[in-house]
Amino acid sequence: MREVEKAPNNSIVLIDEPEISLHPRAQYRLVEYFFDAIKRKHIQVIVTTHSEHIVEKLPKEAIICLRKNENKTYVQQNVIPEFAFLEIGSPILNRKRIIVEDEMAKSIVEEVLEEEKLNGIISVEFYPGGCSNLKKYTILTFARTNIKSQYILFDGDQFNEAVPDFDSILERDKTISYYRDCFQRIVGIRNSTMDWGLDSNPAEGRLNEKQEKSQIEKYLLFYKNNVFFLPKVIPEDIIYNEEYLRIICGQQKFPSFNGARDSKEKLFRIASSLGISIGNIEQLLVRQFIIKKEEDYQTIARLVRMIAEQ
Repeated sequence: MREVEKAPNNSIVLIDEPEISLHPRAQYRLVEYFFDAIKRKHIQVIVTTHSEHIVEKLPKEAIICLRKNENKTYVQQNVIPEFAFLEIGSPILNRKRIIVEDEMAKSIVEEVLEEEKLNGIISVEFYPGGCSNLKKYTILTFARTNIKSQYILFDGDQFNEAVPDFDSILERDKTISYYRDCFQRIVGIRNSTMDWGLDSNPAEGRLNEKQEKSQIEKYLLFYKNNVFFLPKVIPEDIIYNEEYLRIICGQQKFPSFNGARDSKEKLFRIASSLGISIGNIEQLLVRQFIIKKEEDYQTIARLVRMIAEQ
């Protein structure tokens, strides 16, 4: 710190591994001091470090990594803290997880994460039980415990309407009826099906509307910040590529789609016509989806990058 203070204003200060012999909390304070000195003295501070504690406090725009690719070393800029230490096997900070409602969604998101090189910091899990189970139990648990590193990615057919900004709603309008109606419109299930764990007994006429409003608002705030939706009604719509499928099948084996309800049923008919599993067809389509990187890919890629940077 003494040397930094001696540095002339508007200069560049180079510091090598300042974390040596410092406790993690002291490292945090050191970074705060650097920020203060930068503002006061209008200096640029360049630090080399292997400390997660220092890097964790930096914005991605301030992080530059030297990475190895075979025998070459290259510079990577704008690196989020969690990604900075993957190469040397350090524990990952704030591991993030995306939970999806079906296996097809899991396959798509995993491939996008791998392509975007984010699979080391975001994992994907499929929770059986469908969207209703996620809404009634999983999201409720995350909202109650204020967990911010877990995200839900529903199929596109689950989107109803956006969560409002409750701060912009007049207090007199925030009635229990308003919250219950808001919950049903946004989440798509009745408020009465939820176990809010209220300190009340409706059977005896004892209600606790204040607690109920608080629980609904907390749930919906998690829904606003941590729940997202795929760009199509079902995951199969995202990867469905009829032109590519006709090439795979050949004109003679391409089946009729008369009466087919959706792209999922079309894929079943194609798999049956070819005598192979639908899983193999889906793998080919997911790979083609990743290669082409069209609009739906870009939408999902932006979403996972946003999650990685939060």
